[in-house]
Amino acid sequence: TNRLPVLIRGEPGTGRSRVAAAIHAAGSASRFVAVSPQGCTQELLEELARASDDVTVLVDDVASASTQTQAFLLQIAELGGLRTAHGWLGVRLVSATATDLAAAAHAGTFGQELYYRLCVLPITLPPLRDRPQDIAALARAIASEICSTLGVVPVSFTPRAMQRLTRYLWFGNTAELETVLARTISLVHKEVIDLED
Repeated sequence: TNRLPVLIRGEPGTGRSRVAAAIHAAGSASRFVAVSPQGCTQELLEELARASDDVTVLVDDVASASTQTQAFLLQIAELGGLRTAHGWLGVRLVSATATDLAAAAHAGTFGQELYYRLCVLPITLPPLRDRPQDIAALARAIASEICSTLGVVPVSFTPRAMQRLTRYLWFGNTAELETVLARTISLVHKEVIDLED
């Protein structure tokens, strides 16, 4: 199974955490932990090593990592893990950012060596407004998840409703789409959602 570091780039709301979770699910790591750069500490990894010898760590907003955290992440990226009091902990780093990390590295505001270590497998998530062709499928999938979570009958969309969804610019990306669909499904109590809903 591939354990190379992944760098997920995309605007807020594009689903960076979902992609990271999917990467973890496709791998063999026994645990998935999402942390801020400040939360990615030796203490956290020591705790994780008590229960596992293999983990995927999503470091969200990695561009905000302090110099000390960057040094810690570089050590993990170089070694593929960390020696702890409980033994070796294999760590797959998945980092996420809305910042142009390459520009930050070249400008000296982010460690250049760390950038190259994290960006082994780069994934760029385009904003939803740049991929209207994906909105219908996303809306159906998200609506299905929401209906399942709420315990309600699955919904469908009229052509007019779907046209409205695909023409909207979605500056909040999939997070905004999910919010709109959750609100609509929970308030209208209909199996077929129309434009007015």
